[in-house]
Amino acid sequence: DTQAEFDEVNINTTADYDQTLAVLADDLRLYYDNQSNTWKYGYQQEPEEPLGTINLTQEHYIQGKIYYEKGQYQEAIAELDQVISHNPYKTAFEMRGQSKYNLGDYEGALADFNEVVAFGYNLAQDYFERGYTKERLGDYDGAIADYQKALKYNDINSDMYQIYESIYNNAIEKAQTAKE
Repeated sequence: DTQAEFDEVNINTTADYDQTLAVLADDLRLYYDNQSNTWKYGYQQEPEEPLGTINLTQEHYIQGKIYYEKGQYQEAIAELDQVISHNPYKTAFEMRGQSKYNLGDYEGALADFNEVVAFGYNLAQDYFERGYTKERLGDYDGAIADYQKALKYNDINSDMYQIYESIYNNAIEKAQTAKE
């Protein structure tokens, strides 16, 4: 299973977005990076069969990310809806869920975070985001279960572990108070 080398496209600002759109060509491809277990976009150095071609979906994702970073969550959701309808992938669901959460749509955020977890990467952040959303909805037992899963994965550093552990302990206290 060989894979061509790719140069990743990093898009962090509106200027990056404008520059990227000016350069986008048919050789921008979606590929699965086995080392990081994530989908990535890049320019193929040596032609090989890509796993998927990025076109308008990529443009919607880039615009959605820019809106998200600017705090324009409703606009981000609209762009990410377009992405998900054509090419549902984890980071689009994750960013849309975070946008919904920031707008107070916890039910919608939970639905997206359920999709993120369903991808099966078992990353601490995936369970943490879903747990935090469940906690906001008053589902303390569900939140605690997700926090426990987040704490068992070793993809977090010690600082994040302490933060997750503190939130987990706080959720236990809230659950006990709610039951009283």
